[in-house]
Amino acid sequence: MNFTDDSSIEPFLKDFEAQYIAQQEAEHPDADATFNYGWALIRSKPVQNVVKGRKLMQDLLSRGYNKTDCLYYVAMADYKLDNALEARKNLETILRVDPECRPAKILLQSVDDKISKDGWVGVGLAGLGIAAVAGVLSAISRK
Repeated sequence: MNFTDDSSIEPFLKDFEAQYIAQQEAEHPDADATFNYGWALIRSKPVQNVVKGRKLMQDLLSRGYNKTDCLYYVAMADYKLDNALEARKNLETILRVDPECRPAKILLQSVDDKISKDGWVGVGLAGLGIAAVAGVLSAISRK
């Protein structure tokens, strides 16, 4: 499943933004409008949108609004922003409460794949660094 690019969301983004702005002008803004706008921002491609959407979901979480869904979209934003460990922590929180939450399970698998891949890349880079240092030391010791 591709969590990093959902170009089909763009037509909804403007509508949800307009609803969100209209609600911000109301005395008691509707949390649903904030959620929909945050959802669309996180699903869009630009990083600044994902960051803004994550913040909106965090704000909703702090108000106790739809905790599972908000936490899921915070995790999705973290995944897209390369904060895989934070995404994993949030998804594990969801799965402790709802072990059968299919979207959380699917995203967790993608997060784990990313962590594993990034870990092996890190191991490879560390190995190259050690080999380079060993080569330099070997060359110095020959002199």
